[in-house]
Amino acid sequence: MRWIVTYRRLIFATPLLAGCVIFESRSTNLLADLADNRAVWEAAGLTDYTMQFQRQCLFCPTDLITPVELTVRDDVIEAVFDLELQVPRTEWQEGDYLTVTELFDTIQDAIDLQAAEIKIRYDGTLGYPAEINIDFNRRFVDDDIDVVVQDVMPLN
Repeated sequence: MRWIVTYRRLIFATPLLAGCVIFESRSTNLLADLADNRAVWEAAGLTDYTMQFQRQCLFCPTDLITPVELTVRDDVIEAVFDLELQVPRTEWQEGDYLTVTELFDTIQDAIDLQAAEIKIRYDGTLGYPAEINIDFNRRFVDDDIDVVVQDVMPLN
């Protein structure tokens, strides 16, 4: 009888232990990838650049999901150009768009907060996050961060 109780405990505990190992491994890989790609980005020394930025979101206003070109100087967004309407945006709020450094910080925050799902694709040349898909909690519909970044070009 004692052996059966121990066996049942082992069977019950095994999936829990496996889950911990899988998460730890996932977290370690995410941290290593983040550190490696951030180092590539920092080595490039880009603080003045343009990039195309598009947020993907089900419940966001249209102006937040329209693709834009960001002009970044000294690692601060200086200008936003609407690529669909072909006009500059004169108003935006902090957090509507993110610099590459802020994208790296967002990924770090997601790892630290143990987000339910984190998928990142980095640019193979400059190391910037080219695609970010973060779901902080699977039970909530509107807590995701989904961003696509492309065409990062240095400013002269």
